[in-house]
Amino acid sequence: MDDEEWLTSMSKPKPDWQYHEICLWLPHKTETVDDITEDMVRNGFRIDRKITTYEGKILDGRHRYEAALQANVDPVFVEFQGTREEAISYVTSENVARRHLNSQEKEYFYVQRAEALGVQTRGGDRKSEEAKINAVNTAMVPSQKDHADALGVHRDTVTRWEKDRREIMADPELSEKATTLEGYKDAKKELRLRNAEIVANIQAMTDDEVVEYYGGDEVVDEFGQHELDHSIEKDFDPHACSIGILQSANRLRIWGGKEQINKSVMHALDTSVRMQSWEAMSLLLLADVLEENRLEIEALTQTNIDLTKIN
Repeated sequence: MDDEEWLTSMSKPKPDWQYHEICLWLPHKTETVDDITEDMVRNGFRIDRKITTYEGKILDGRHRYEAALQANVDPVFVEFQGTREEAISYVTSENVARRHLNSQEKEYFYVQRAEALGVQTRGGDRKSEEAKINAVNTAMVPSQKDHADALGVHRDTVTRWEKDRREIMADPELSEKATTLEGYKDAKKELRLRNAEIVANIQAMTDDEVVEYYGGDEVVDEFGQHELDHSIEKDFDPHACSIGILQSANRLRIWGGKEQINKSVMHALDTSVRMQSWEAMSLLLLADVLEENRLEIEALTQTNIDLTKIN
């Protein structure tokens, strides 16, 4: 459908417009209202930047609306004609992909978008149970890549956001807290603290205690490594793990170089009897990755260290 079909001019005045919940997924910035107000005082309301309404509330243009009130100019409204999914896509396109939002603001918008539209997991075009509940019509549930493309971020970014979203929304206390941008930030901090405590406790366990923690011998004996990996995954952050590997290897390099890395890694492998074969497989995979990217890694040794980026 073209613009004329889904945007029709509105002339009815309304003194106290409310904001649509989709509009509230975006941050409110007082400085933006002030800047627009100054422009409206000089030039009036821009007819090409109408305020979009939907279901009797402002969908897009909150800052322009407040600026018009401050500048004492008459705003111009248009009504969005379309489905809820189309309204979400419109706000995403007009604001998230085009405006400068920081990563936390984009993440919070993603969380609300994912809660409304669902997130396709695996299985082609089949909907996940979550998506069947959250999606409001029979349209295709977006995949993580679809969400990433719409928001203008990398798929890996959405993967990290989705992991946190699922954990937070599955916890009643955290999900109740995460109803605003600031609340979601606090919920993430609480989640990080909880996971750090869990990881610290797991790292202090023996191999047998780890197996017991994740379900006992039946988990390993009946299902093997895949099921154990699946159980551990809920406490796993791939990016943090990768950073941990780099930091730990660097400490060993500083402490004793190649000899110390060899001694420490092989000793740890030798004494880890319960899951030794699985850990050996993981080390071989890591060795393959390092060998395949050896030239690129060697090139990075020539780069200058930026101390301003070290926390």
